[in-house]
Amino acid sequence: MSLPDIDPSRYGRRFDAAEVANRAAEMLPSLLSPNVDAQAKHRPHYPLSPAIRPMMLGAVQSRATMEMCYLPQSVYVGIQVESYNAGKEAVLCLCSHDGTYPLDYHEDTIDLTHFKPGPEQMYEKVSHIVQCLAIGRLEPFGPPLAAEIELATRAWFDFDAVPVLLYARPGDVDERASSVVRKLVARISPQFPGSIFRIPVTHRHEVEVDNGDEIFLCSLLDYQRVANPQVFEAVLDMAKIIRGKHMRVSFFNSTPQGGGVALMRHALLRMAKLLGIDMHWYVAKPKPDVFDITKRKFHNILQGVAPPDTRLTEEDRRMWQDWVINNAKRSWSDAKGPIMRSHIIVVDDPQLCALLPYIRRLNPNCKLIYRSHIEIRADMARVVGSPQHEVWHFLRQFIQEADLFVSHPIANFIPDEVPRDKVVLMPACTDKLDGLNKPLLDWSMGYNRLIFNRVCWDQCGTMLYGRRPYIVQVARFDPSKGIPDVIESYSVFRRLVEGKLPDAQLPQLVICGHGSIDDPDATMMFEDAIRRLQRPEYNHILGDVCVARLPPSDQLLNAILRGSRVALQLSHREGFEIKITEALIKVMRAGVPVIAYAAGGIPHQIDHGQTGFLVPVGDCVTVAQHLYQLFTDRKLYSKMSANAEKQVSPDYFTSANLMSWLWLFNELDEGRTPGGEVWVRDLWRKWYYDEYKQQGAKSAGKDSR
Repeated sequence: MSLPDIDPSRYGRRFDAAEVANRAAEMLPSLLSPNVDAQAKHRPHYPLSPAIRPMMLGAVQSRATMEMCYLPQSVYVGIQVESYNAGKEAVLCLCSHDGTYPLDYHEDTIDLTHFKPGPEQMYEKVSHIVQCLAIGRLEPFGPPLAAEIELATRAWFDFDAVPVLLYARPGDVDERASSVVRKLVARISPQFPGSIFRIPVTHRHEVEVDNGDEIFLCSLLDYQRVANPQVFEAVLDMAKIIRGKHMRVSFFNSTPQGGGVALMRHALLRMAKLLGIDMHWYVAKPKPDVFDITKRKFHNILQGVAPPDTRLTEEDRRMWQDWVINNAKRSWSDAKGPIMRSHIIVVDDPQLCALLPYIRRLNPNCKLIYRSHIEIRADMARVVGSPQHEVWHFLRQFIQEADLFVSHPIANFIPDEVPRDKVVLMPACTDKLDGLNKPLLDWSMGYNRLIFNRVCWDQCGTMLYGRRPYIVQVARFDPSKGIPDVIESYSVFRRLVEGKLPDAQLPQLVICGHGSIDDPDATMMFEDAIRRLQRPEYNHILGDVCVARLPPSDQLLNAILRGSRVALQLSHREGFEIKITEALIKVMRAGVPVIAYAAGGIPHQIDHGQTGFLVPVGDCVTVAQHLYQLFTDRKLYSKMSANAEKQVSPDYFTSANLMSWLWLFNELDEGRTPGGEVWVRDLWRKWYYDEYKQQGAKSAGKDSR
């Protein structure tokens, strides 16, 4: 958990948990106050950070000091509970840790005769002091108990705490509490505050989602609570069929973290494992030279955002193919590897598409799916001699080996040569229960804002000030994301509202996003944004723009989107861009209206004039005018804000996405290949309601092998 520094002389060696919690609650309002003098009473003074880059923006406002970049100390807590005296009493021990050394411990005896039977009451006893939870268990083997999982997931939603279930060797209760907190700290990246867990990539380069099933963020009951009831019922029935066939599914892509594909895979496997489905995810060994090819000469060329003279050379082709096949031979192609053992294999995007013919030769019975998440400019790919034509026709020889081509539901994303009888459509999705979308308490919002301010100050010398509203674009630093347009639109907007809003109500601008190991463009585009803001024409907004490459904390992005007044998405080229839906469902008082370019899958998610505005690509003046409307017309803003969350389609969330995948897996396993450039959603609904529900589930769960 994260609490402000506590004076040891006041609390002594054995801290009083309730007093610490009360002290934190007392301090947080002033930490969020724009009054610097009030904040200064609660924290020490620091010199300017040596991490501030020479390229940073000028500090044009005097209150932009390190006082406002203070970070509370992150604290991790191990908990052990042991009952005795025939269950009438229990010893509770909490051991705290700062990430380097154990800090202190607290031990208490609880009279259980005052509690009703059940673990919930014990949870209520400690919940007011627990914000990062690790529960140790006496049993060395076996899955966690249902009660343990349910209590752990409550910590995730109640306190924004990452709940970890760990084994502790038998011993005294204080020794076990100390043991589990040390194990917990070893799983956390020390580079940034905010309890960012390392993502283990283990034997065969398999991604261990949720730290190899040690972290329990949510249960099936939580998914049932947030999912469409009809969709959730269908998922349960479909999962029963897949389990009955003992089907093994493997996903392959290039990175376990950063970008929308990785976020979707974490959520998909999390829910699939809760349903008992044998689903796995593998990533390639990173190689920067190859990532330069796949990003700048595959991705950027296919999207039409690469410089005109960028071409894919023969050396590029050879290096990329060697890298893909070497990964397969080294990690995946032996008799016990995923290529030979999987019944269904899904390859995400072109980075690893050379696997498809290789898998076909090794395991001809395996069904292959190619999932395309990016915009492939079909109109440019059909122009003979164009860079898009050259790249697509090189990749096509590999992609054509797939049994099924799954694309976003945009016609121009599918090149002419892909047979329409094996094309199906599926949108991107997001997860209501992960750190990017779950509701955040006020103290968690405040804590993440402090982290954001410190990152911004270190990277560009600005921050979010007091309670001023702000406009945000959350996206990777990529040539296709329209970052220059965001800056220009904000500049025009600020001139429109000049003199019409009080200084305290002038909106700031935030441009931020996560990075990815397979994206070499990010640093270049980040530095380009910083240099662009230093041009003379942007002097009037220089101190009010925050540009930051954020650490991989989902809650950090959640807090920034959730606290924004308006979200922008000015991408020139786009896949589906699920950030639109993620903005629309951010509910504080209501949703966050979105102004976006009509590119890629964005128009599928915005009802123009109701939940936001769609603008022609490149029209910065119209973007600025819509910003002016939303900041000066309260009735319009209230209407859009109220509509934003209500009109989001259930098709854009994990439950519906998992149902679509499971239905496709079953169809391929049955020897049927769906196609016709139709939404998978429409296909599975027709099957489920017209066939499965009508005929019953007589054959469900039978092994067809």
